[in-house]
Amino acid sequence: MKSSKISVGRTQCNYIYDNIDLEDSPIVLLHGYSFSSDVWNEVGIFKIFDEKKIPYIALDMPYGIKNSCEPKDTDMHKNEAFLEEALKKIKKDLKPPLLVGASMGGYLALLYSASNPVSGLLLIGPVGTDDTYVLSSLNKYNFPVCVIIGEKDTIIDFDSVKKFVESLPNGKLKVYESSGHPAYLYKKDRFIEDVLSTYNAIRKKY
Repeated sequence: MKSSKISVGRTQCNYIYDNIDLEDSPIVLLHGYSFSSDVWNEVGIFKIFDEKKIPYIALDMPYGIKNSCEPKDTDMHKNEAFLEEALKKIKKDLKPPLLVGASMGGYLALLYSASNPVSGLLLIGPVGTDDTYVLSSLNKYNFPVCVIIGEKDTIIDFDSVKKFVESLPNGKLKVYESSGHPAYLYKKDRFIEDVLSTYNAIRKKY
């Protein structure tokens, strides 16, 4: 696990990464509004990625209130532009990544993948599934999309997310029992298994 800083225009953020010189498609992890890229280390997933030689990039994003980014910015389309440029700077000729996004990071993953090549999405309690732009881009999400929701999530509307997943060409919905909004923190082992199984299924195609 390594860390560095990335600058795009006036915005500078930290990011965590490793194995990105390998030829495999990487996993890009996008945290939620109240977290930073360190939350994935709390889950224990970086250790697993390192052991399995999986390339990964976990970025602090300008919308995060508790991370290193300066200046902050909650405009999600500006965050999408930052992510696009940051990934180009971090790794030239980046293979289509698996985007893992939690809450607002899930929203960002949907925005990014509507106009950039990805191998798939794994979203945890994603907000923004009722966004007009996202809904107008449904025909572009023709890759595997796995959405995880905590059974006790009070932030998002279950029926709305369920309807969104059902409208996708290749969508799958998973419910983590006895889990709140950051379901990956309640069921860490299960979450890691879901990330690895999703990635391994996609990896065969790239």
